[in-house]
Amino acid sequence: MIKVFLLHFVRQMDFFQVMILIRDYLKKSDWKALKIESQATEFETRLQAFDDALKESRKTGKTTRLHELDELRDEMVVGLYGQVKSQLNYPVPAVAQAAQSLWFIMEKHGTKIQDLPVREESGTLKKLLQDLNTPESLANLQTTTATPWKEKTEEYNKQYDDLYSDRTAVEANYKVGLAKAERGNTQTAFTDLCEQINALGRVNGTDPYKELSDFINRTLDAARISAEQRSTMAKNNKNKDTDAAKK
Repeated sequence: MIKVFLLHFVRQMDFFQVMILIRDYLKKSDWKALKIESQATEFETRLQAFDDALKESRKTGKTTRLHELDELRDEMVVGLYGQVKSQLNYPVPAVAQAAQSLWFIMEKHGTKIQDLPVREESGTLKKLLQDLNTPESLANLQTTTATPWKEKTEEYNKQYDDLYSDRTAVEANYKVGLAKAERGNTQTAFTDLCEQINALGRVNGTDPYKELSDFINRTLDAARISAEQRSTMAKNNKNKDTDAAKK
């Protein structure tokens, strides 16, 4: 059985490489015999569209930095939500109350901001950050030690918007948005494939799907561990920056 198949926590190029690895391994299988022909074909089609969109997005120099900034703000907002959510039931009442107040605000703006189209993400983050920059919210962010995540989200979102405001970046922004949308389509097709494999395994027995499922699980576990290590390093660096600023 495939345990986890959502990869929103993985950077775009890492996600692409994981999908390529799975596609190449999948080609070794008899799709028809496994009864995954429709899902595997759709996955391959969507992955090719994602590949094409990535290639198009890199034809203009603006897109490389836009991609980087979009991924950085995605990481920061995921970290921000994760930090606050992890403290909702903190044993110190003042911390838990601060987290709950922040979570109430954050939920209003949605808990998957990083999955929005790029321009919609920019606007949503602006509104969220306005709500988080009130005196009460700033104090709550300090209490929950989430301030560095908020500040970096704000920094990268501003940098993204500043770059987009350059008129020559409009086309680049469109192509970055297209690549992000195709990533979402690829994820949907991959999810459908995994769900089909799991469903057939429950009905027909797991043996025919074990080798493929094991490979997918190993590949996704490696991607998850890599993403967690990167997130931990980013958090540690932010804490060092915060400590240095206090001195």
